[in-house]
Amino acid sequence: MSSSSSSGDAVAGKVPFSQEMQALMMRVHSEMGNRLKGKYDRAKAEAIANYLWALPSVDGCTIDFDFVCQILGQQKKNALRLLTGQRGHLWLIEGVDYKKMSRQSEHGQMVNKYYLTPKTLKKFCIASQTESGAVVREIFVQIYDGLRELKQALDAGEVALVRTQPTVPLALESSARERLKTCDLTKAVNAKLCLPGKRMDARVGFLHAKINESVMGMTKQELAEQINKKKSSFVARDYMSDAQQSQTAVFLALSNSFGDAEEMRTALMQSTREFDTSVLARFLHNKPGEVPAKNMTLKRARDTVALIEDAGPTPKRGRQLTLM
Repeated sequence: MSSSSSSGDAVAGKVPFSQEMQALMMRVHSEMGNRLKGKYDRAKAEAIANYLWALPSVDGCTIDFDFVCQILGQQKKNALRLLTGQRGHLWLIEGVDYKKMSRQSEHGQMVNKYYLTPKTLKKFCIASQTESGAVVREIFVQIYDGLRELKQALDAGEVALVRTQPTVPLALESSARERLKTCDLTKAVNAKLCLPGKRMDARVGFLHAKINESVMGMTKQELAEQINKKKSSFVARDYMSDAQQSQTAVFLALSNSFGDAEEMRTALMQSTREFDTSVLARFLHNKPGEVPAKNMTLKRARDTVALIEDAGPTPKRGRQLTLM
């Protein structure tokens, strides 16, 4: 976005925001502050924004792992073990999901520097299994997606659109895309468990029920009692928060990495056992006595993304979005 160094190293100084970027950050602070309440960290949001803004472009960028550790408040040694697969189940590929570069330090020693893709950073935040990781992920998604939207408008000479035209709120777009992501992963997992004659393996229901229970902290029957609906009349994932959808996607991606139903079940049971005792699980689980609200249905997610990707909003489309 700016003309500073393209290395992806942690930003040394603050690059002044343009008027459009200032408007974007006002929107992020407002939406995320309302969404995360007391968990929203404005200072971290500003640090992430400053880092991304100082890059020449957010498209194809990589993020310095030192900055990631700093913003997550993690020791690099422990975080590196998670990144390189010495602990956890990220299954990242060097050269694809992250890159390693060797440099000579001021003292003549060779040191390794690591850089993450934006997609890997989002995975890493969830895999860190901390409340801070979940919050940082949501903040990063809002700013990163907003910057890409801003860049597209600036490149197209549509600066006025950034400030004057009604747009889909960043939080709504993020919710929609998370919901569609879990839907696509669900289809991929189900396809692998399809038996001859297109019959579904009996363990499919167990697998999805276990994921939902681990992420939400309750069974579908317990959820049905809370929202006063019949168990068969609703989809549990419609009531998941965006952070819960993200963790669901992590479990689904893990399951999809195996080709056999029994391997899926074994890996999932191990992962959910580890997750259920984590700090992140306590953060994500529905609180006792709180009735979950419907967050994002598949229909609403598809309609929202279709609106975003359509050629030019109209007043009619704007009204439709408001009424969804």
